[in-house]
Amino acid sequence: MAPAGPLDDARSLADLVGAFERRGARPALVAFDGEGATETGFAELAARSRRFAAWLAADRRARGRPVAVFGPNGVEAVTARLGLILAGAVCVPVDVDADARRLAGLLADSGARTLFAAAAFLDTAREAAATLDDDVEIFLLDGPAGGELPRLAELEAGAAGESGPADPDAPVARFYTSGTTGLPKAVPLTHRHILTNLRVLLDLGVVGPDDRVVLPLPLHHSYPLIVGLLLPLAAGAAVVLPASLAGADFVRAVRDGGATVAVGVPRLYDAFVAGLDGRIAALGGARGLLLRSLVGAALLARRRLGWRIGRALLRPLHAGLAPRLRVLACGGARLEPETEWRLEGLGYSVLTGYGLVETASIAAFNRPGAARVGSAGRPSPAVEMRIAPVEGMEDGEIQFRGPIVFDGYANDAGASAEAFVDGWFRTGDLGRLDADGFLFVTGRIKETIPLPDGKNVAPGEVEEVYSRSPFVDELGVLERGGALAAVVVPDMAALRRAGQADVAQQLRLSFGELGRGLPGYMRLADFAVAREALPRNQLGKLRRFRLPEIYDRAERRGRGGGEAGVAIEVSTARGRAALAWLERRFPDAALGPDTALQMDLDVDSLSWLELGLELERETGVRLTEEKIAGLIDVRDLLAAVESADAEAPGEAGAAADDGRWLAEPGPWARAGGRLVHLAARCAARAAFGLKTRGRPPGPDSGPVIVAANHLSDLDPLVLAAALPPAALARLWWGGDARRVFGSRAGRALARAARVFPVDDRAPDASLERAAETLRRGRALVWFPEEWRSPDGRLQPFRAGIGALVDRTGADVLPAAIAGTFEAMPRTARLPRPGRVTVTFGAPIPARELSAGAPAEPGPARYRAIAAKLREAMAREQPALPGERGGHPPPDLPPSRGEE
Repeated sequence: MAPAGPLDDARSLADLVGAFERRGARPALVAFDGEGATETGFAELAARSRRFAAWLAADRRARGRPVAVFGPNGVEAVTARLGLILAGAVCVPVDVDADARRLAGLLADSGARTLFAAAAFLDTAREAAATLDDDVEIFLLDGPAGGELPRLAELEAGAAGESGPADPDAPVARFYTSGTTGLPKAVPLTHRHILTNLRVLLDLGVVGPDDRVVLPLPLHHSYPLIVGLLLPLAAGAAVVLPASLAGADFVRAVRDGGATVAVGVPRLYDAFVAGLDGRIAALGGARGLLLRSLVGAALLARRRLGWRIGRALLRPLHAGLAPRLRVLACGGARLEPETEWRLEGLGYSVLTGYGLVETASIAAFNRPGAARVGSAGRPSPAVEMRIAPVEGMEDGEIQFRGPIVFDGYANDAGASAEAFVDGWFRTGDLGRLDADGFLFVTGRIKETIPLPDGKNVAPGEVEEVYSRSPFVDELGVLERGGALAAVVVPDMAALRRAGQADVAQQLRLSFGELGRGLPGYMRLADFAVAREALPRNQLGKLRRFRLPEIYDRAERRGRGGGEAGVAIEVSTARGRAALAWLERRFPDAALGPDTALQMDLDVDSLSWLELGLELERETGVRLTEEKIAGLIDVRDLLAAVESADAEAPGEAGAAADDGRWLAEPGPWARAGGRLVHLAARCAARAAFGLKTRGRPPGPDSGPVIVAANHLSDLDPLVLAAALPPAALARLWWGGDARRVFGSRAGRALARAARVFPVDDRAPDASLERAAETLRRGRALVWFPEEWRSPDGRLQPFRAGIGALVDRTGADVLPAAIAGTFEAMPRTARLPRPGRVTVTFGAPIPARELSAGAPAEPGPARYRAIAAKLREAMAREQPALPGERGGHPPPDLPPSRGEE
């Protein structure tokens, strides 16, 4: 356990620095750069800081005067901050991402006219200084010797003298909140604020003199400065500084720097988990299978039994990546519980906390051995906390008071008055306490979205649910048209692994399933697909104020946006021909390797019916429909063309296959079909009380498409049970090629029930089988949605039904199924008893559906016919859209464009 000796008698942070000399050459800083690591001992760091403080005092830039520091983490940046503490100056840390306008605003607001800038930021510093009326003295933190401006190392040399004792209640730093618009508010923190918090955190015993703490976060935030730098140094631990914020530099610093503790933010740990998962996935064969099994066992033991066995079970994995790392401290934003569980399962001790710059960083935290996953822990002994009621909200506002809470904003009396009520600091965050006193932060009051029905929604709660989709990388919720919408960054790698090119459809289905667990008013009504990471600050907090412009830009932009200016590499004549064809075919698109075929170019499986022929004429390559179905972006398409056999695949196999499945079944198969139908009728009536309404198709009704909504795996059973035996003799079905025809039993059942294979990876062949069925005068059952509904509501109809109507001229007989979703939704493995009905509507003529559609055959015409059929079925059969009370949101459409 780390002794708190250095702080026992300390009156200011200057006394903390004074204790460094006694630690001698023990490493205080381990700073990495492009070539290696440099160690700086405690005594050397103290001596350099004292010399810098002496120069500040001699040059009258000391006590109480603001001095700005603008540069990345490094020995010089740490020396500057400690020297300012010793000199009694007020450090004004500047965000390394600040532009000249923001820097000038901070200098003007703080009154700082001395600026220490890294050499790489000198141009920005000069541009900012030039806009101010007063002169700003600029010095360099680093850079080569003998330059135009003096460096910090040169200022230290030869300086001597001591500063007087610091006032505990004097400001030591002037932090700026991560404001969303305009200039952020200035938060002065005193020696007393920070020292009080350091004493509490030291008492936890998480960090001791034998530890090395890796700090990848920039020091202009209070959390990394107090928890990531001052706390380890006070404990006698070494601070490991990576060369940059890049993931590779972080991993290198952890491994080569011997880090035992990491101070990070959720996005860092999300990337860390992704890196570990990538290493595991890269291992094939028995070794990979064994490692994945061990990871699963370790996670199960941690979640179910509380055992942390991952470090022992996964020793080789830890040895290769972070051999000594044991504790992961997380702050700045909320860590997703799944990420936290994953890290715990891997063997790490994850300690999360909550606080603001106004509370000297951490005000609540999880203790070692007493942590609760998903929570921010219990309040610090240095504060009192309460949850104050907020009108219209289930959760209340988190409020604090105590010696770590700041005294008010600088230069802003109005904001200071608004920030306190009866002596309690209003955080503006929503939260709740569980029965054991653990705090759960649920959102921001100012970010709360008011809806027309009087409900107030915390977007973070909605984001947590929808971000569970395996196809989502990032998601941000906002309000549009009185309902909730989202900007979504899809996980293209996950979609590619799943073989899903229709990004919008996959997201829509996934969101429909996830939204079932939310009240109606909290469900997404729309979403837009973005291609770049959502804007966040360096602590990982979402810059939510920018979501509306991203969403609106996505709507305006529509289709046709890849990554312009990125070279597309091809190595064969066929590849060059295919690229030239793409450029001619999509002249308005900014083509790049990552241009998504479906999202950016609006190319779906039906579009390939005509585009595939064009591509074959241009390149001599015919891609199979299964191959086309796996194409995500331009890179995939060109690779498929360059690697394909130039000869067109034969058609004999497909033709023979169609002949088999479209032929009338033999006597034994017909007898089996009758038995199957009888069993279905008995089961549907006994288990579900099946009721049939309207007039089903008869034995002499001619070619007709029975179009049914798709709620459940039970739909074919109850629909068959609702039909008279005479109608079944001429009724054919399309069945999923992979689910129905993947086994001998499934194929035998398909023959008996007159089912032919339908494969969404080969839409042309599937549609041709269906069309041939109708040409032979039969009735055909078709589910226009193709996918089972994720939430019980009618989904958009796929264009395939439009193509089928257009090719055959067959009328459509609507069939409304109700009750099967409640009996067996997508996520259920077994059905439960309930009431089920099937209602047959009046036939809709093909000419009525095609009226007003584009005249030219193709995807646009097919989509128009499908949309008109859906409107007709929803209008004439109101049971379909899902009127179950509560707050049903509008049907979630495919994305409204992409960014």
